[in-house]
Amino acid sequence: MILKKNINVLNENEYEANIVDANTDFLNLLELNNYVLPNETPVEIHPYLTIFALQPLVKYIIGTFPPIQYLRDSLNIPNGVGNINSRPKIPFFHGQKCDQWQFFLNEQELENLGVFNPNNENITRIQQRDNINAILTASDVNYSDIIYSAKRRSYDANDDSLKNIVPNLTLICQILKNHKSKYLNFNSSTLFNGGNDFGFYMNNHGVNNIGDLQYKVKSYELFLKTLVSLGFKLELKLNPNDDWVLLNIGNSDYFSNNYKYKTLTKLRVFTEHLIEFENEQFENFSKEYTVITGPSPSASANITLGNNPIYINWLEAQNNINNDEPLTHIFRKEFYGLFRNNPDELVNWNVY
Repeated sequence: MILKKNINVLNENEYEANIVDANTDFLNLLELNNYVLPNETPVEIHPYLTIFALQPLVKYIIGTFPPIQYLRDSLNIPNGVGNINSRPKIPFFHGQKCDQWQFFLNEQELENLGVFNPNNENITRIQQRDNINAILTASDVNYSDIIYSAKRRSYDANDDSLKNIVPNLTLICQILKNHKSKYLNFNSSTLFNGGNDFGFYMNNHGVNNIGDLQYKVKSYELFLKTLVSLGFKLELKLNPNDDWVLLNIGNSDYFSNNYKYKTLTKLRVFTEHLIEFENEQFENFSKEYTVITGPSPSASANITLGNNPIYINWLEAQNNINNDEPLTHIFRKEFYGLFRNNPDELVNWNVY
């Protein structure tokens, strides 16, 4: 399966079969060219998916794909060699700036980890990574990304530039098979914001047909699109006592009008007929999840956060916060504090 497919990809099976070889060729060529990135962007494979195996835990945080700087760790390229920007602060998800971990971890945990710095010794950076993973596991949280492989339109950190996206089917299969899985926290989605890209194609458009799910390169939307492409049916609802609403074009007005500015919704994934992938079978299958969609951890998200009704409501409820820290940071820390300890309370942040 390839999402946001480039028109040059004529045979999906052939493309997917050659991903590992194409990525290996790129890495070899990069070394031969003194680590100067080629003009034509390469086929990349996510570098962190296999560092820690997914565990049978209750909660998940799901992102997208890391910036190209991971190559400095993957190939042990010293800073200053080649034209790749400096290495991440830690070799891990959100390691480039560590904003995610500044919001997810509490003050004591951050103090115990020490300062995140790309110039730290490798042993320190790796220990920080391992300690974060231990904290995640102790908090009953798996962290992974929805994308296994992709190409870029340009060498930036913008998810919108990703194309030829091969979803992380190992993650999706594990979520469906894990009897403990309940809370899915997508750290990029249109649902937290205006929801204007959460809908359906009303006309045939390129490889998309009328009724296909319209999506952007955000972890929640890619998750839904992948499940639909695999053959699953999806039903959603805003509150536990609401009726389920089938995700299809017939209900497009409902989703357009209601699926925006939400931090907690419900999702049911089901199929009556047989679906096979990742050497697993799903037949007469049904499972419900609580979907968490919060603020992006990136600093650029501060620009739009101030106009978000969820944030505005939260801000109005604060009483004279005596803290030099930016309010947008306090907001995100409170969001992750609730996710770790009382995730169901996030339904109170929904705006109707």
